[in-house]
Amino acid sequence: MNTPTPALTLPEELILLTLDPDRGRPTCKARNLAFGTAGAALAELEIQGRIREE
Repeated sequence: MNTPTPALTLPEELILLTLDPDRGRPTCKARNLAFGTAGAALAELEIQGRIREE
């Protein structure tokens, strides 16, 4: 029986996209990744209807 794989959140997708496949480390500066992840988390919360933009 195959169980469906849960969808990744935007922050998870962003982190995976920034990883170097050979080294397993981000290809960008940590500060940039932190800001991008924070923005992606806010976007994910808005998509889920947990917060709204005013």
